Amino acid sequence: NLISLIHFGPLRVINDNSLWTEDRILVLIALFISIVSLIIAVWFNRKTLKITINHNKKTVIPAITCNRTFLLAEGKTHLSITNSGFGPAIISKVEFEYENKIYDSILEILKDNLSTFIIAKLKNDSTESILDPDEVLAQGNEQPIYDLSFQNNDGNSILKILKNTKFIVKYKDLYRNNFETSCIIQNISKKNIK
Repeated sequence: NLISLIHFGPLRVINDNSLWTEDRILVLIALFISIVSLIIAVWFNRKTLKITINHNKKTVIPAITCNRTFLLAEGKTHLSITNSGFGPAIISKVEFEYENKIYDSILEILKDNLSTFIIAKLKNDSTESILDPDEVLAQGNEQPIYDLSFQNNDGNSILKILKNTKFIVKYKDLYRNNFETSCIIQNISKKNIK
């Protein structure tokens, strides 16, 4: 039939007994290419996701720094922390280490190592922050830890203890990775002592 040849091309007789016909082979090839493409797409997407997660973790890393002053002539000492990193710091714990013993408070250290008379004067004009568990310190913010006011003649006794006290901050980032920063409370220059 000439009309059939023009519109539909040559007529073929399909043998129902044959498993591998041209149509079935084309369907199988298309299916194989689709499955391979899906596997490659999933692999690249997982790789991209890992890179994105690592990048995001690095862009929100906090960094706690210690700010400390000791002014013997004015009878004042101060300690605070600043988040100088890129993301918020979730403070887990703040502690002080003196002579291999851990304290939760600077006043506890001073109470164990100074006379009762000096401690009584310190408590009147001094403040110390008690941080809540998982307290958040935003990027660029400062958190006071303590402010102590003392008599000039008590300054050297206090200084001796603070020079041997380590301040430790344990904190986390948004991804709950753990970090720790520590510093010696007083690295005193001679101009501050005299």
